[in-house]
Amino acid sequence: MEGITVKGISKRFGNTPVLTGISLTAAQGECMALLGESGSGKTTLLRILAGLETPDQGTLQLNGIALDQPAEQRPVGLVFQDYALFPHLTVAKNICFGMTKKQDKPTILKEMLQLVDLEGFQKRYPHQLSGGQQQRVAIARALATKPDLLLLDEPFSNLDASLRKQVRQEISAILKHTHTTSLFVTHDLEDALAVADKIVVLAHGKNVRTASPPELCRHPKHPAVAALLGNWNQLEITIRSGKVAHGVHLPERLTAPLKDGQYTALFPYDAARPSSEKTPLSSRVDHSFYNGHGFTGTLLCQESVIRTFSREELPAGAEVYLELEEKNIQFYAHE
Repeated sequence: MEGITVKGISKRFGNTPVLTGISLTAAQGECMALLGESGSGKTTLLRILAGLETPDQGTLQLNGIALDQPAEQRPVGLVFQDYALFPHLTVAKNICFGMTKKQDKPTILKEMLQLVDLEGFQKRYPHQLSGGQQQRVAIARALATKPDLLLLDEPFSNLDASLRKQVRQEISAILKHTHTTSLFVTHDLEDALAVADKIVVLAHGKNVRTASPPELCRHPKHPAVAALLGNWNQLEITIRSGKVAHGVHLPERLTAPLKDGQYTALFPYDAARPSSEKTPLSSRVDHSFYNGHGFTGTLLCQESVIRTFSREELPAGAEVYLELEEKNIQFYAHE
């Protein structure tokens, strides 16, 4: 297969498992995001792909060929989180640093400067550039060696909010123009949604969800993904004979197909709507706040917390009946 293939990668540091059975694929020219909280294993996987760490188990293939060479021999470009530009070298010399003697340096340098829109900057030093410009130099340096795979470690984390959106668009355009297979690590959902063709969510060293950005947002399917999305409710329930034995009593028509066991019910905030009529889901408002479009309310319902969106402010202490949009409720079965 053209692109990157990861099969069954596991890694421990001492007695601590960091990655467990990670498998994923990115097609030629595809941009993949590794999304997860700190400690999820995403940076370790990036380092394994770069050859900076050795996996305990599993295999890597790039364009159908085993990726097991020493780091310096891999056809892989790496953009570090802090860019790692040489402060004593000009933009031109930074970009040319990794090129081989066989490469036509003047031609490739011109191509890279055009690609990252830094023509006329070749004689400047890193301290004379903005953060976004420094990052583009780092990307140009990584692409100048014509890698088959480009790895980026938290590429937007050092940028302020006003610059972040612009740089996302620039990097996305560069990657699409070069048709380079790429993989970047991030803990920021917006970064992943804005740039990636495919998102892999890691949690506790496991791949818990792989999906396109729209599919991920519509169907998280896993509590860790719902937590990253941020606007999803999670209710812990126990099912016995198709009914809720413990937790919020959801409609039996939803729970009847479920086997006995522990589940997390997942549904977006806007799937729990205040109703003008009495419903089985009676709740009391703990607090609410204005979110820029309406109000987000935190409600206490049968010893659980449910959050909802409302056009009107929900007074603390008020009784609210909730109506659930059942088509948006998903169930995650715990092992």
